[in-house]
Amino acid sequence: MLFFEKLQRLALRGLKTNIDLIALWVFYIALQPLIPVDNILARPDLIPWLMFCLSGALFLRGKRYGDGPHISLTQTKSIAGRILQRIVMVATPLILAFWYDLGAALHLRQEVSFVGTALTPAALTVLALIFLRLSVSHGKTAWNPPGLPSWLIWGLGLVLGVGSAVFLGYAAHNRYPIPTEAFLLGVAFLCSGAVVGRVQNLRQRLASGSKDGGAYSPSVFNFLFSSVGSTFGLWALFQIQELLGLGKDVSFEQAFVPAAFIVAWAAVVWPKRVPIAVTCVLHEIMPAGGGDKT
Repeated sequence: MLFFEKLQRLALRGLKTNIDLIALWVFYIALQPLIPVDNILARPDLIPWLMFCLSGALFLRGKRYGDGPHISLTQTKSIAGRILQRIVMVATPLILAFWYDLGAALHLRQEVSFVGTALTPAALTVLALIFLRLSVSHGKTAWNPPGLPSWLIWGLGLVLGVGSAVFLGYAAHNRYPIPTEAFLLGVAFLCSGAVVGRVQNLRQRLASGSKDGGAYSPSVFNFLFSSVGSTFGLWALFQIQELLGLGKDVSFEQAFVPAAFIVAWAAVVWPKRVPIAVTCVLHEIMPAGGGDKT
């Protein structure tokens, strides 16, 4: 009985903590029947729907990956900068979906059609970079030690993110035997949390080192956990559906199932912050004077 009571308490605590994401999933369930069959969100490959669902989860829970700036430094706050960064984070999966479609359109022989397909993701990417530049004051700290140049890391990240989306779209059109939907979801999870990061924070950590005087080792767990975990999870979900005899491909009629996975994975990757008061209440206080009563 104690085990079931503990399990019940954990379930109720999880529901209470993630009530915002649960409400988001209910919204997706209610929205799905209202979407016309010819709407882009109802596309058979589910790419627009998956990216749309992830954008909603990012709006509620999205946070940057990495350790952030050095803990001894004070970050500047900017309301406008915070809003612009949130817009870029939410828009990142949708921009990747457009680059994915560009990869699927590489076979077009008409030059005008291809250029028209390429203009939308290119313009959205440039607009996102402008927004990030305008929001540079939010979260900025005073110490900027020399080290890895920001333009190099940003350039590599942009090439890898866009290149991965384009390749996956090309692979899907040519029916390569890879789960392109699952891989694109992993790329979107990765890019969405990294797009608002700062190379300056990494330079600070590398320059200051660790508390024991050793060299600082950047943690890549959150990056890998969000991307690889979401890729494998969605792929496993499709495999389970095939084993149950429901077909190899998930149609839009079952789109609420991958939406539930995205919402659940967002809860794991971006958990709600625990109030600091809880930490203070649980902190044990011990006598230190020697003459105090036990």
